[in-house]
Amino acid sequence: MNLPFTKVGLIAAMIGVLAAFNHACGKSSGNGVSQSTNGSTNNTAKKKTLLVQNEISVQTNLNVNGLWCVLKISNFAWISGDEPPVGKVYIGTTSTNLLNCWIGDSSSYMTIDLLHSKGNAVERTSKGKAFQFMLGRQLLEARIEKRYNDWLSGKFRTPGFTRISAANHDMPLAEFSIAELFELKQSGDYTLKVQVHLVEEIGASGPNPNLKITLLPEIITKIHISPVENQ
Repeated sequence: MNLPFTKVGLIAAMIGVLAAFNHACGKSSGNGVSQSTNGSTNNTAKKKTLLVQNEISVQTNLNVNGLWCVLKISNFAWISGDEPPVGKVYIGTTSTNLLNCWIGDSSSYMTIDLLHSKGNAVERTSKGKAFQFMLGRQLLEARIEKRYNDWLSGKFRTPGFTRISAANHDMPLAEFSIAELFELKQSGDYTLKVQVHLVEEIGASGPNPNLKITLLPEIITKIHISPVENQ
């Protein structure tokens, strides 16, 4: 009488073990999917890139002494490491003369503003705050002198000036990463404003060069920025 009961009990026990194992596997699988999903979500959030919907090229309608600005916005960086979207500023002119322009520090000669569709300013990053105000001439000259001395000591390859063929747009005066300057927390329509103090070195180079500073007309353009998940 005990043997049949033992077999039945053994079979029941085995069924119970299998059921518990299947339940545990199902639960583990469920957690695995959940964790994988959460992990994927977190990774995606970290890898999201903000991109402009369409590449833009716009120039100022006005010019000063035959000089104007051209602003191009794209998802392609000219300078390695810049996070898109990026803006590139070119100088336009009808002259074929080369311009020996100061490009040592773009925050010293350029202001950049980004507005939401309703007109309120987008919060700036710590780097973006440097582009809020244009340097006065005295501070600009001090920065140029410091750069020149750093160049003499071997810290930089150039003293901060470069020759630009403005007629051919062969290279930008400056490039900036919109994502690095502003806290872009959502996609949408924005207004970008860029203004340049064109700083030209006239005559011989030195710690205190003869400077010609031209305030060029402000460039204003609409842009649409959307987040894109990297694969």
